Amino acid sequence: MTEREPTPRSHEQIDLERFRRAATRFENAITLGIEAARSTGREIDDGTAQLIAHVLGRGLGRDSQLAEHGRTRQGDAEAMRAEFMTLWEHPRTGGLTREWINWLGTYLLHSEPGPEVPDGDQVEAARALLRSTLVTDQLNVGGVALTVNIPASLTGPELREVVARLEQLPEIFEQSFHAFLTLPDVDASAENVADLFEQYFVGRFESEDDAIEGLTPIDEWETRLGEWTAELGLPAEAVSLDRSVISAQLREVYDVVEMEGRIYAFIR
Repeated sequence: MTEREPTPRSHEQIDLERFRRAATRFENAITLGIEAARSTGREIDDGTAQLIAHVLGRGLGRDSQLAEHGRTRQGDAEAMRAEFMTLWEHPRTGGLTREWINWLGTYLLHSEPGPEVPDGDQVEAARALLRSTLVTDQLNVGGVALTVNIPASLTGPELREVVARLEQLPEIFEQSFHAFLTLPDVDASAENVADLFEQYFVGRFESEDDAIEGLTPIDEWETRLGEWTAELGLPAEAVSLDRSVISAQLREVYDVVEMEGRIYAFIR
């Protein structure tokens, strides 16, 4: 296990050209390794995992944990997962790369210490973990580019099914629904996503002040504050509520999304 600290990466820091060159060079070898794993119902072998980590690490840099695993077959598994999820979420990451990430994620989960279980069960457990891991993506739904969160395990055909299902929802024309889909814990592929929206949507507001007035008893607070200052013999303007603090408190109570100049609030 390496002691090197993982280096966070943004999409802008990923070197796609270096990654593509490495992917082209090792694609055949990785494909053979995956086919062998698929035919036996097991996870990929150490060599295939090392090749995938090497290729992904080329895009993230020599100091990444994926690059470390590509060199030494060592590295922090949690840091590697964080790194390859950054690649997964990149808008220009293709289906083949995501398949490689799926297999590497399965391998890493299987290689971690834990109770011995049959390979098939462990592989399915790993894929179940990927299904429960939401990643941010852009989907074109009815000609509109929507930012959504979907399971990491979805394939191309499954994504098309999600798009088709969303296009059939009346809510898809509402910006409040678009805002709901951006929430990090909302799975856009869930069949009941429209019902969840109806359940959790609180309201749309034109400004921050509008949201404060609609979601808090601000008028009552200001009245009571005015009465208190009067009792103390202070001028009315001597004490006032800090609306920025109230706004921050709102975000502790509600999920708040700002979109195209409006504010949308949802029950947490």
